[in-house]
Amino acid sequence: MMNYEVLKALFKEYGHEKVLFVGFDIGKYHHVVSVWNGYKDTLLSPYTFSTDETGYRELTRLINEVINRVKPKHIYFGCEPSGHYYLNLMNKL
Repeated sequence: MMNYEVLKALFKEYGHEKVLFVGFDIGKYHHVVSVWNGYKDTLLSPYTFSTDETGYRELTRLINEVINRVKPKHIYFGCEPSGHYYLNLMNKL
């Protein structure tokens, strides 16, 4: 099944508002995250966080706020991997 068909089935079953997309832009010292739903409504505007433990804790808090507010059925995480800098983030997720 193609990705479009999978998403179409998820949107039909759960609704566009219950499918979340979390996108990351990866950097050496900072990452940027944004969250939106299937309607392309921005649920978390682009937010820059540091790649240390404090930054990851803040990221977790922000994503949990969105999850508690929306109560999604599916969450997709995606990133643009720059070298190896995405590995710590993927480990935390």
